[in-house]
Amino acid sequence: MKKITAIAIVILLFMQLLPVTFAGNIIVNQTKSQVYVDGVAIEFEAYLIEGNNYFKLRDIAKAVNGSSKQFDVSWDETNKSINLVSGNAYTVVGGELAKGDGMPKTAIPYGNSIYKDGIKIKDLKAYTINGSSFFRLKDLAEKFEITVTYNVETKAVSIDTASEVSVADSPMTAKSPKSQAPAKLGDVLANGDDYKNYYCEIAIFDAHEPTKLWYNKGDFKTIGYEPDLVTYNKASIPESATYIPGSEIMAVVPSAVTYIPTNPFTVLDDFYETFNLGQAPYIETIEYDGKTCYVYEDSGLEYDIKVYVWAENGIVIKLETTAYGYESNFAFKNLKLNGVTEADFEYPKDVIRLGN
Repeated sequence: MKKITAIAIVILLFMQLLPVTFAGNIIVNQTKSQVYVDGVAIEFEAYLIEGNNYFKLRDIAKAVNGSSKQFDVSWDETNKSINLVSGNAYTVVGGELAKGDGMPKTAIPYGNSIYKDGIKIKDLKAYTINGSSFFRLKDLAEKFEITVTYNVETKAVSIDTASEVSVADSPMTAKSPKSQAPAKLGDVLANGDDYKNYYCEIAIFDAHEPTKLWYNKGDFKTIGYEPDLVTYNKASIPESATYIPGSEIMAVVPSAVTYIPTNPFTVLDDFYETFNLGQAPYIETIEYDGKTCYVYEDSGLEYDIKVYVWAENGIVIKLETTAYGYESNFAFKNLKLNGVTEADFEYPKDVIRLGN
């Protein structure tokens, strides 16, 4: 319960950075990702919604027209539904691939029916923006067997109509064969008890300056929870201290705290059993922060969770969650194992100790 409360507080602190929601509507911003279709750069009006890229349905149909993955789009006025027909050439209606104005827009959850080759589709996530239907690119790709890859470092999206597999090598991001990754998240995660010495930089949302964390057998030091604030926790003494670099005073208390900052081995604690996250299926293999990572994703009625796991040892290095309309994003960058020494926990010299 304490951990759940802590997560709720973190979400509230960062709510000003999130899209504002009213009765299901969302204020969204245009994505800045560069998009390639069969290696050619094309400008789209696309929006980033809950960590996923949403593209105008007719833009995607126009972009893949003439390929083996082409499909037509039509509107059934009588039944108020969208009809998608695979293999047919796209019928141009005008306005396709127009550039957006870059201004925030209101996205309204799409409520009409969608049919593909005469069969109703129930699992496509879509929004109406400025009168046009925008669909999650990943969903469209799966329905039409189009390969989509995403480079986490460059934020580039590649759409490949030639490949016959669902996950392919990107010219920007090396991929590993899907068969090399365990099928479920629970089969790949490392035991935190096996890793007692590590350094990482904790980024909560990409826009925030990361907090540096040194950890060794219960002792830890952080820099960055507050500007220039250094905290020490020495469980072996036990003792805790805080210090602002350049000052002459360090506050010390005689008992170390028991709470360890969110780290690669605790970040899943509040989600794992609640959402049965161990059953989350493998999605793809990507390169993130210089590491080969397996990506697992699970979605439900009110949540979407994506976990990036360091393939070499099963350590979580990124977590993206959206629950009940709120987004949370943790990344553990520059993660290094077994390099922290006692010297990293030495107090600054020539300072006045207060409290002990």
